Amino acid sequence: MLELRGLVKYRYFKKYKQLIISSLLIAILLIFATILLRVLSTETGISTLKDLAAPDIKIGSIGTYNTFFPKDGESQQRYRSLYKQEMSAGTVLCYPKSLWRGYKKYDFSQFNTTVNWFEEQGLVQMAHLLVGPNQYYPQWFIDKTYTNRQLEDIMEDYIREVMHSNNNGSKIDVWNVVNETLWLEGGAPYTGTIWNQLGWEEDRSGLSGSDKILTGHPVYIRKALEIARKYTNNKLELRDNGIEFPDNDEYQMFYQLVKHLLNQGVPLDAVGFQTHLSTEQTYDWEGLKNNIKRYKDLGLEVYITELDVGNDGTEQGRKKQKQYYYNVVKAAREGGVDQIHLWGLNDGQMGDYREDEFALLFEGYMEPKPAYYGFQQALRDSN
Repeated sequence: MLELRGLVKYRYFKKYKQLIISSLLIAILLIFATILLRVLSTETGISTLKDLAAPDIKIGSIGTYNTFFPKDGESQQRYRSLYKQEMSAGTVLCYPKSLWRGYKKYDFSQFNTTVNWFEEQGLVQMAHLLVGPNQYYPQWFIDKTYTNRQLEDIMEDYIREVMHSNNNGSKIDVWNVVNETLWLEGGAPYTGTIWNQLGWEEDRSGLSGSDKILTGHPVYIRKALEIARKYTNNKLELRDNGIEFPDNDEYQMFYQLVKHLLNQGVPLDAVGFQTHLSTEQTYDWEGLKNNIKRYKDLGLEVYITELDVGNDGTEQGRKKQKQYYYNVVKAAREGGVDQIHLWGLNDGQMGDYREDEFALLFEGYMEPKPAYYGFQQALRDSN
């Protein structure tokens, strides 16, 4: 009997020993496979931008109706596939020049179709823009004369209607309420917009000395944000260009404007840096990182909203473009940026805008350029 018990124990031990060894081998193989996949991902670039940025940053790009529709279009099919693969966010355009059909008459059909497609893909959505300089409006609107009450009523009517239509106030996560209040190429700050007629208010930023550049600000900025808050509980963003780096006057002016708004309790959740760059210029990447941090310190989210990097198209230019994309993405992530949106994915997507500067990540039939891999590597190195 003792011999039989010993034999049974030995057989059980032998059976479990084999099971333990098999389990260890499987575990080792799984670890090896995981390491191999990471190596292959790094070397071949098979990881998507949205995966490399997750979970702390959303990666997006502008997309108009014609980018995705009609559905059977060859180019549109490629774009839809590329957005699904690479993006976790998207920017939709609501320029008054495109959507206004007359006095308080709008056509939101294509805008809503684009919003709904983004929603179907589960993308975080950003709408650009509600209020801005005259160049974003139809000429008939700019040419007419209005009382202040009429002008403010027009502003509110458009904001209300675009948010109510299609339940966009809930579907769109971030609303770029005011764009380019300061930056106008060749012009002074706070010029070039009909909305200045609504008046001015004294600066309440609390800044002094060299930090205080402006003595006052247009009332329309505050009013637009307050009106927008009436119709959506989602994030409200203020955006400009030329505010990204410390060597521009707009850098400090915009910060002063933001402090002014926050000190008055104006609803503002985020700021957006347009970030249109060129390889022909040099940039203070550390300054960009610190700039993002100072807005984060105010309790705001910070977005890179219209990123592109122009170059001359030569082999050297493409290499420099790759490095610039690496530098800006790495600095932005290290600064704590919340979203990075591109001004298109494929060269030529935005029509004649920078068409001879090859400013985007893809070319031809959505083929990745060196710039794409620079963007990828920056996400890896800053994670």
